[in-house]
Amino acid sequence: MYRKNRRMLTALALAVCTAFTAACSSGAGAAAPETTKEAQPQAPAETEKEAAPGAESEAAAPEGQSHSLTMASGTNGGVFYMLAAAYSQLIPSVNPNMTINVEASAGTNENLALLSAYEADVSFANPGDALSAYEGKREFEGKAATNLRAVMSGNMNYFHVMTLEDSPIKTLEDIKGRKVSVGPTGAPYIMPEIIEAATGFVVNEDYTGEWMSHDQAAEALINGDIDAICATNAIPSSAYSSLTAAHPDVVFISLTEQEINNVITKHPQSYVPTVIKAGAYSTIKEDTPTVGLRVLMFTNDQVDEDAIYQLTKAIMENTEAAEAIYAPAADYCLETQKESIDSYPLPIHPGAEKYYREAGLIQ
Repeated sequence: MYRKNRRMLTALALAVCTAFTAACSSGAGAAAPETTKEAQPQAPAETEKEAAPGAESEAAAPEGQSHSLTMASGTNGGVFYMLAAAYSQLIPSVNPNMTINVEASAGTNENLALLSAYEADVSFANPGDALSAYEGKREFEGKAATNLRAVMSGNMNYFHVMTLEDSPIKTLEDIKGRKVSVGPTGAPYIMPEIIEAATGFVVNEDYTGEWMSHDQAAEALINGDIDAICATNAIPSSAYSSLTAAHPDVVFISLTEQEINNVITKHPQSYVPTVIKAGAYSTIKEDTPTVGLRVLMFTNDQVDEDAIYQLTKAIMENTEAAEAIYAPAADYCLETQKESIDSYPLPIHPGAEKYYREAGLIQ
């Protein structure tokens, strides 16, 4: 719909999903490759597409309009990138009238900026950042993104704290005076917000923050360029699955009960207590208490109602097929919407609302 000559990654996304499917089945993720190719959005293919795993291989084209949507994703090795890659494969296989073009981004805040500027049609973001954009806070001050709309709630992102076994960092408070990766440049607030809420530490006062992609953070930790990684990501994270598989001396730091309570008390609408389960990564031998937040898919008020209706329908009715491509996609389902639809931080897009009414979630 609203596109400039930006980085379109549909073909690469398909390759990424194919590789990651095999990796998930063995319990370890594979990092998504870098991409530099730029191309115009592709029109919906007229030839028959190969069905995604678990989807019907001879899906008939639904009646109605054809839609080509730009989906802004995230940084290499991150959950947004992998979700976008999964849906670019799944959705055309179950609805040949719809094409998903994946655009790499720096993360949550760039995604929201692209949506609000009508340069992307759908994307993923954290609820607190979306609400800040909608209310005109932070970098959206004076230009509130009141055109943003919610589509669906999805996977849980878990707060990870990682270092090396021989590091003096044994608790979150031990990052004081250290150099810490605090997430990608496109999501600059989440990790400093969690750390400050938990410990009172302010980024670049009590510790040095380094903003980098998940893949870059993993490499920097091993090279000794940083002392620890703080990140929010789904489980399994391709970047950190690869990191722990290759480096058994990577350890995960638990949050204390007090630190968890501090975060929940200060940000009750954004975070919940949770755990990273033992075995989630090859170096985790016991449950690791932490906090998490549930990611949402967003759009803007100019994306066609039927396009969002068809997108929502394709995702809600093919959850198992999506999960077969990328495990965290399992949470983009009707059950999750039943639990969270009343707490969406932004107004629901009419196309998504139409589907949820048909499904009985909205009266």
